[in-house]
Amino acid sequence: MKMQLSMWNKGRGKILAGLALVSATLTLGACGGGDTGAEGPDAGIIDYPIAYVKRPTPLDDQGNPAQEDIRDPLFFGAGGNVYLRNRATTSATETNITASVIGTTGDVKDLDVSFDGTRLVFALRVEDPAPDDDNIPPPTWNIYEYDITTKQLQRIIQDDITAEEGDDVAPHYLPDGRIIFSSNRQKTARAQRIEEGVANGTTTGAFAALDEAGNAHAFALHVMDADGSNLKQVSFNQSHDLDPMVLSSGDVLFSRWDNAYRNNTGFSLYKMTPDGGNLQVVYGAHSHATGTSGSIIQFTRPREKQDGSVLVIARPDTGTFGGGDIYRIDINNYIDFDRTISGASASGGQAPATINPITTTTAPSLGGRYLSVFPLWDGTDRMLVSKGMCQILVNNEARICTPDLLANNPAAPELPPAYNIWIYNPANNTEKLVVLAEANTMITDVVAIQPRSLPSISPGATVDANLETEGAALLHIRSVYDLDGSFNNFGSGIADLATLANSATPAANRPARFLRLVKPVALPDPDDDPMLPDLANTAFGPSRALGMQQILGYAPVEPDGSVLVKVPADLPFTIEVLDAMGRRLGPRHRNWLQLQAGETRECNGCHSHPPTGTPLPHGRVGAGLPSINPANWDTITLDTNAFIFFLTGETMAQSRYGRCGPGGGQPCNSTPPANQFAATPDVLYEDIWVAAGNTPNPPISYTYGSLTTPRPVSPGCEANWGPACRVIINYEQHIEPLWSVDRGANTCTNCHSTRDAANNLRAPAGQLNLTNNTADYPPTFIPNPDQVHTYRELLFTSDRLEVSGNALVVSTTPTGPIDPVTGLPTDVPVTVNPPLTVNGALASTPFFSRFETGGTHEGYLTPAELRLIAEWVDIGAQYYNDPFNPGAPVN
Repeated sequence: MKMQLSMWNKGRGKILAGLALVSATLTLGACGGGDTGAEGPDAGIIDYPIAYVKRPTPLDDQGNPAQEDIRDPLFFGAGGNVYLRNRATTSATETNITASVIGTTGDVKDLDVSFDGTRLVFALRVEDPAPDDDNIPPPTWNIYEYDITTKQLQRIIQDDITAEEGDDVAPHYLPDGRIIFSSNRQKTARAQRIEEGVANGTTTGAFAALDEAGNAHAFALHVMDADGSNLKQVSFNQSHDLDPMVLSSGDVLFSRWDNAYRNNTGFSLYKMTPDGGNLQVVYGAHSHATGTSGSIIQFTRPREKQDGSVLVIARPDTGTFGGGDIYRIDINNYIDFDRTISGASASGGQAPATINPITTTTAPSLGGRYLSVFPLWDGTDRMLVSKGMCQILVNNEARICTPDLLANNPAAPELPPAYNIWIYNPANNTEKLVVLAEANTMITDVVAIQPRSLPSISPGATVDANLETEGAALLHIRSVYDLDGSFNNFGSGIADLATLANSATPAANRPARFLRLVKPVALPDPDDDPMLPDLANTAFGPSRALGMQQILGYAPVEPDGSVLVKVPADLPFTIEVLDAMGRRLGPRHRNWLQLQAGETRECNGCHSHPPTGTPLPHGRVGAGLPSINPANWDTITLDTNAFIFFLTGETMAQSRYGRCGPGGGQPCNSTPPANQFAATPDVLYEDIWVAAGNTPNPPISYTYGSLTTPRPVSPGCEANWGPACRVIINYEQHIEPLWSVDRGANTCTNCHSTRDAANNLRAPAGQLNLTNNTADYPPTFIPNPDQVHTYRELLFTSDRLEVSGNALVVSTTPTGPIDPVTGLPTDVPVTVNPPLTVNGALASTPFFSRFETGGTHEGYLTPAELRLIAEWVDIGAQYYNDPFNPGAPVN
């Protein structure tokens, strides 16, 4: 398991021994001005029992204090236990409720309490029976529950085999009695991978996929009944979804790591229904650079306050021993730090929840750091906090941070803070000590055992029973010409949406013609099983960050830019808007979408991500600007087919679906059928909107069936495209054969080779050799053993070749550094840029422009062939998009 730290409880050394004395004698003064009296509750305020997690300071394998990383949900610190106190006071009795299960080297984390205050739930990992045996996997994290009334502790999932199928962390009670948690078991996704393998003729199995950084198995949200039955995966990110909790609305709020294409935009707050519907960003996608001095922060461990705002621990990925500052997030009025939800008026999206001078960089924080926060629901606005003071190592001595000490010792290493539990009262900004720090100990979670009002039970997404049975959902885009609430004509010169929507406008003038649905490929961890491939970087091509991608299918864009398409449910996907040649318009979408089975999801359109300034909010229902598509069309104003009439508020896609879709009953015959709303592997368009007496726009048909080379779809899927079917394009298998297709005089390899028909030596036409014969290349040329030569020529910079005598040599130019002997510039090779780029087909002008009307290669490749190359380049021009293909390079 990559990135999993082994926190073995040993070798604490003299440094941590010295730390014990400091924390024992100085903790009470850590928050000067706070109320440290702890012998009874505040006057007029009810005091509650509390529970918390306490563990020895984790150490790494070298005996040094270990740094927790939010990107590693498997972080383990030996010796953690859950403790109860019957009152939130320093004098209350402390009871260890997990010692009988933990042993000395187990651990516990992610503590939560039921709404009625009678049960605790948490993640627990038992003692490792064979810590030094690498051949025996360590125990997994499991969900445990403690009944406070009966004092009974039990694992929720009783069956050992089911419990050990993955690591389960971060549990939280749902209002209907179920438990939602985060797990790398990937229950639904594993089953899907088997179905995909069968449908597409690959050898993929039910493996646990790595996150997009390639460091750990991806954690997704799951739900189960109170007894551990009916276990179901409900989120489908490619990286981690963590720390779920229930809002008063009944929706689940959680931290999602957006790392599509390894863009690492950070952990933001998302929400969805408990069953995975209505997924949307809630806060922070564009607010990560809002920490101390503009530092990058993540929004983690959310807790809802009684007023509907949310408290989070704002912290860097790592480098702060897991701590940070407490921020109050106004999720009801803001989607970003300075972006309000439509119609809202407030003073700011986030602010520190205390007056303490906490910094969120990896440098020592003078005011200390917070590890957890739990708001009390008693009308006082108080909150329980786990807070540690700042300590650094100076001359091998642990010292409490002061401004002078930090200024005079800027390179002094920080030591793990000594954590106490306090009750913080924002009304008068005081802190009351509840649990005193102990030597070499961290207090990482704290909750009040306090009855709270039961949240609403979310009604969930509206579900269509037929779609649900099919395992599908509907995606409705009101207009792809809607860019952050403004009309975007993609440079077409069209003045407004009404002009585009009118059938009198030639389809050739409409820039957006198709929608592509793309799915990221789950990648296996070779450490799990020697039979799983250990993929080399060369398997991915020029950019491993783009991962491997497969295509779910295509759908036409209606004249008004609307799309309504059936999408496989319960998987991550993204969308791409295409021109008439099937080439992506604009940049890649940087977030994975998901739809619950039976759900219909609507979005207004597209969104920009400007390199400067704050982007407009997107992805949250009600947060963006109104749609530019008025949806008040009628067949008269648009001069369209009268059989496809409009109801109030319908886009053209909705109208077509309502009249020609299931139960529509209108004569909407066309090819493809107008009632075909499932994504198709072929790119197809036929004009159904043209008014009577007018000439229809010409059809478009790019089909894999017209290829003479191997097709990127399995025979079964080509005959019956279903939810498990994928377009899988591998360069060697599907792209390279195009270069040797017999086209007579226009055969690609006739000119793009180092020999002419008479076997005379030459530089290949356009400096592009589309054969794998490199025998004529200069002796200094060393081929890449993992990739065929034609792939390198198409996508990587190469040296320019010229004939010199009877040999090919590298062209040079005297522009290098000055030779110290001759005083003249040295010769350097002349390089040639590749004709294709992973930025997409439209960015690969040197290649595609030659095949356009008037280009030097017009008509050489068929439209279906050009479409195949364009879609391959658009999704990243990977060498392989099937990790289990025997040809994919491995380490």
